[in-house]
Amino acid sequence: MKRRYTQMIFFHFMSIVGITFTPLSWSETDNISYSRAIPNLLQKANQVNQPQTCDINPKQSNLEKCHNKMDKIFADHKANIDVFIGYNDLDINDKSAFTADSIMRAYFIDKLTRPCSKTNPDLCDFQFDPNDADKLSKKLKDGNTVEVSISDSAVTNRDSANKTSSAQKVKSERTLKKFENSLENTEAVFYVGHSRDGGGPDFSPARRAASGHVDYNWYKAHQPGLHHVLESMSDGHPDIFGSFSCDSMKHFAKPLRKTNPSLLYFGTTRLANEAYNRTVPKGPWVPTEVTSSEVIDSMDIAITNIIRRDCEFNRRFKEQNMPTVADYGV
Repeated sequence: MKRRYTQMIFFHFMSIVGITFTPLSWSETDNISYSRAIPNLLQKANQVNQPQTCDINPKQSNLEKCHNKMDKIFADHKANIDVFIGYNDLDINDKSAFTADSIMRAYFIDKLTRPCSKTNPDLCDFQFDPNDADKLSKKLKDGNTVEVSISDSAVTNRDSANKTSSAQKVKSERTLKKFENSLENTEAVFYVGHSRDGGGPDFSPARRAASGHVDYNWYKAHQPGLHHVLESMSDGHPDIFGSFSCDSMKHFAKPLRKTNPSLLYFGTTRLANEAYNRTVPKGPWVPTEVTSSEVIDSMDIAITNIIRRDCEFNRRFKEQNMPTVADYGV
């Protein structure tokens, strides 16, 4: 009989700060847990990645600029938000075991489509476009509509198969082109995935060193994802961009601000964490669903505030203990 377990895995991404570990044998115990490893991992991550501080009360000038952006986004009575899930390979013991794109997508869609309630009146009741499974929309009480488009990157959840797949190459290139087009033409664009230590956003299987570990030196030297972003951005467009990936404020804020000074930018200030449910049959460890994700939960807060036209993003991030801040631009 298959058993179901939940673990907290601090993976986005421990390798950035040089943290590696060997997981417990899956047959060792019926209560597999990373609880013994988490305190030391979190302590080291926090030492290396001290969170930036931010004023949760934005200046009046920032609020005015933000509200002007909201008016622009809803000018045609429909706010378009394009969400891109990067190639989310997870390394265990320096070997990529699986990609989490599909279950991250499912986790996000589940949040969008859940019934509205008194405690959650905004991020709820989104409906699929009958002609496009990648689009969901919701009609707001004020008559405006919010449309969310979702694109992911991996063909399968097996990284080893994706690396040699021609279909994976096609999908990675297609997602990258959609991402570039969104940066040029959509008011709000959000990325969820790897920062690649400054080399992201990334929609392809990771480039790896001879050791099998992600080649962070190459990503830092070449910064392929960041170049794509900067080439597609312009001064004043998009209005809002979020990189919900590890330490993205440190990696991307300065070059983004130089290219698009008025950009409202969301970035994280440390490594992010996620938790999964997994089913353990005989064979490799494979997650079945996301149970929590700081990067997606941060993005949910940003979308909720856009729906509400509430520009006090940092207050909401702090209230929910998210590792994310809003930079309102100049």
